[in-house]
Amino acid sequence: MKINKQKNNIKKTYVFNRFIVGNSNRFAFECARVVAKYPGNKFNPLFICRGVGVGKTYLMHAIGNELKCNFPKFKILYVTSEKFTYDFIEAIKSNTISKFTNKYRNVDCLLIDDIQFLAGKHSSQEEFYNLFNTLKDSDKQIVIASDRPQNKLEIEEKLISRFKWGNTVDIQQPDLET
Repeated sequence: MKINKQKNNIKKTYVFNRFIVGNSNRFAFECARVVAKYPGNKFNPLFICRGVGVGKTYLMHAIGNELKCNFPKFKILYVTSEKFTYDFIEAIKSNTISKFTNKYRNVDCLLIDDIQFLAGKHSSQEEFYNLFNTLKDSDKQIVIASDRPQNKLEIEEKLISRFKWGNTVDIQQPDLET
């Protein structure tokens, strides 16, 4: 599989055909493949949750890689919520909000990892809420990962309600065979 180069933070080795599928993650895997085939259409947003080490981040990168193959002109961006917050704060400090806005709003797919780290960051949550609405209204794909389900997140209810608009997949701990 040939992947086009782009500064999108996607790990090129994380692809669907290398992902180990078992009973614990089969539904998440299939949903991720659907998103990569029909971005902005089915399962938007896709919210992937569960603890550390079950494959959430891997699936996000695999979506990005597959999208790049299926839609070579797509602008895809993978970031953690910490990086999003850092970029937002730096944009405020340096008076470059328009540059920040262009970076995040002019994508075809936003993959944002560890959304739980937006807890307690009101301004970042507000900015992400606005970004989410802009992308969703433009039928751009949003994929969110968290180490906990939406009802356990300590973030604003209006964001949680947005996350529930699409599909939520809860990856379970793998069984011994997987």
